[in-house]
Amino acid sequence: MRIIKTLLLLSIFCLTACQTQFKNVHSSDIKHKMCKAFVVVRQDWNYPLGFIDQEDRLTLIQADLDTLGQIETIWPSPSGQRVIIESYGEGHQFITVYDVSALVERYNQSKMIEPISTLDPYPYAFDDIKWIDDDRIQFSSPSDFTVFDKGLRRGKYSLDEDEKIERIWQYNIKTDTFREMKSQQ
Repeated sequence: MRIIKTLLLLSIFCLTACQTQFKNVHSSDIKHKMCKAFVVVRQDWNYPLGFIDQEDRLTLIQADLDTLGQIETIWPSPSGQRVIIESYGEGHQFITVYDVSALVERYNQSKMIEPISTLDPYPYAFDDIKWIDDDRIQFSSPSDFTVFDKGLRRGKYSLDEDEKIERIWQYNIKTDTFREMKSQQ
């Protein structure tokens, strides 16, 4: 009986002491030589971003990022060299593509870490965001990205409900161009 109690206490201890995930901490694993995960702490209106290095040390990124206040999701590219950061501000979605090495190496610089690219789906949102390869991402949106405003970083949109057709787009990061894959009605 004493052995059973000891085993039960040890398992309870292990379950409570070994818990490393908190409800407001979200991590995204990545295969990169300089870090193995990105971590977002969801608190108040500003969600700090950090990374876990290969020695299991958490480092918060102190430099400014080209994101909105609340980071929702981080998607590593297939090779782990880039990440998509999906962020929100006042209900508005924003997508930023970063080089992982730049985030890790410049985490404490005094100026903003420049992204590789940004996309703004306003007034709509992107759905089904995914990497195709390290240079292309795919998403769906009713915006028309054949008419792309490079200054605002968004496609043409219509306020006419009849013209809102959800389309699947591929975005080439290197060439800053879009290709429509198919439409959904």
